[in-house]
Amino acid sequence: MPIQSRIEAIALNIRMRNKHDPMLYVKLLEDTNKIQRENQRPINIRGDQHAVLGRVRVNHREKGPIYGVHGDIHRFTQIDKDGHWYNFVTSKEAEESDTESISVPEHLKPNYKSFYFEFFPKYHRMVVQVKGPNGKSMGPTSVKKFFESAFNDEKIKEKYGEIDITIEPTTDALEKIFSIPQLRKVTMEIMRPNPDEFGDLEEDLLKELKDQDAEQVTYIYDSEKGKSLKLSEKTKAIAKVASQNGVVEAFGKDVTQHPINESTKAHPLQEFEYYEKDKELESSAFSRLANKVLNLIV
Repeated sequence: MPIQSRIEAIALNIRMRNKHDPMLYVKLLEDTNKIQRENQRPINIRGDQHAVLGRVRVNHREKGPIYGVHGDIHRFTQIDKDGHWYNFVTSKEAEESDTESISVPEHLKPNYKSFYFEFFPKYHRMVVQVKGPNGKSMGPTSVKKFFESAFNDEKIKEKYGEIDITIEPTTDALEKIFSIPQLRKVTMEIMRPNPDEFGDLEEDLLKELKDQDAEQVTYIYDSEKGKSLKLSEKTKAIAKVASQNGVVEAFGKDVTQHPINESTKAHPLQEFEYYEKDKELESSAFSRLANKVLNLIV
């Protein structure tokens, strides 16, 4: 029986606040990659885990670059050479004489893992691998932190402005909120969305923000004492926009009066795909998974 490997991926909604030319998103990734290579300063994503952008490859085939940018994230352990070392022989902290002979070349990093990503500039969505063969994994919040830090470079901000990132929630994340038996409070935070493929509601929200020179808006609904919120269809539609361009949080109680806290942040969309390692490359399987994820969210 063929041995199947499993890969998993999440999706990010990456938004420039005041611009939306798909080719600008392509340049954003290329410039970020170039700056990281020049600076050679990896980004700390968690503990001693650091990462950098690997190759960024623009898809020039068929429909052109706005339909695909491929790349990978290189993660590794950044050793603190001045940190404390443990001596297994003595079962205590190593002495200076034990460590003075240790020499790790600065350009070599241990525990290396690579994670694929595919960016779709037309929809400003990025699908990122978070799990793969041999137990490699990277959490959704670490992925978000990596790109937020990368785009926070002064040269990047000067050229492209502030960039917001939202982890796409599961398709039923809002339903978990709407189905709270006694819904007492709902908070919806919306960062200024991009003016692409909007319906009337999104256009109205964007115009409202732009007319008032606002970058974001927060809606808060508190129920009357002893009552449960009855959200209108319009409010639920606003919540949908917030889930992809910010966050929706709720508080309530279940039928036994136990408190319930829900947030779209707690339910990141995470899809998977199986492939046979002896018949298909991991990169090919990921490309298939990336398109599957994109179809779920746009």
